[in-house]
Amino acid sequence: MNAEAQLQMVACRLVALSVQYDDAALRADRWDDAYEVRANADWYATDEPQAWMVQLTLRLKPKPGTVARFTRANISVQGRFVVSVGPPDQQVTQLLVYNAPAMLHGLARGVLAQVTGLCVGGPLILPAVNYLQLFKRYIGRLKRQGKKEVSQAQGSHP
Repeated sequence: MNAEAQLQMVACRLVALSVQYDDAALRADRWDDAYEVRANADWYATDEPQAWMVQLTLRLKPKPGTVARFTRANISVQGRFVVSVGPPDQQVTQLLVYNAPAMLHGLARGVLAQVTGLCVGGPLILPAVNYLQLFKRYIGRLKRQGKKEVSQAQGSHP
């Protein structure tokens, strides 16, 4: 039995980070810290047939009608992923398109928590995101373009 992971993040980096604190929230009796999250992912092939760059961008804003400590938070992280399941095929597409953004989500969550950890009220914890919806949108776009696999696509694919 091969214990090697089929998808590995071999490198990662923070691309951009912007967090804006709402000073007015300090005067509120309480705050909800309920946020809407907009996620976008970009997949890029590299010169290596089994390696891919994936960038995840998350934009947070308070849900309507809530009092939140932050008026916005935007973070973009990038990872280099290696797939060990053979040549690009449907399995590679599923591994990359669904799992890579979910793995990068954990990285983004940790960065946001660390950066905001000393703020009044404690760290901003990145809410969960349904990456299955992102995956379905991306696969739908591939099909509309007449492509079956991520290996046939280049560039940005929200």
